[in-house]
Amino acid sequence: LGIAVADTLFFVSIVRIGPQTAVLLSTACPVFTVVLACVFLDERPSPLAWTGMALAIVGIGWVLGARASRRGPTTSSLTGIVAGLGSALCGAVGIIISKTALASVPPLEAAMVRLAAGGLGLLVWGAIGLRFMGWLAPLRKPRVFGLLSLAVINGVCVGFSLSMVALARSDASTATVLN
Repeated sequence: LGIAVADTLFFVSIVRIGPQTAVLLSTACPVFTVVLACVFLDERPSPLAWTGMALAIVGIGWVLGARASRRGPTTSSLTGIVAGLGSALCGAVGIIISKTALASVPPLEAAMVRLAAGGLGLLVWGAIGLRFMGWLAPLRKPRVFGLLSLAVINGVCVGFSLSMVALARSDASTATVLN
């Protein structure tokens, strides 16, 4: 959920509304995480943290509202916004599930399980849509394969593992905001 679905929705959002707005919407993930952590993990953010979240929500709404008024609403932009917010929510749910699992599983094992589950989810998604071979086509180019491999090792494996360590050693709210 947190990887396969969230990342897929994030890429849909990028295609529909552009990377700038998609990344802006992804900043809702920490807000969703804090709310879910309060409900399911009994975390209690300080008043300053709540103020920061309120400012984030107002800021997201302000920027999106300004952008929508310049372009006018379209089905594509609405789909992109819903996908972006869905991505943030799925990411937050994945973080809460991970935080719960980290009570009994070491962080690096949890990271590998999450990555494997995400990969399996994408594999199933690709197989259902008969898109898997199309996804692999760009990897036939050595430069693309090399750059992607470097990005996966650095960004996904190392970065994701470190985020699981942070999640295991702090509140979900703090770890997500700092991620």
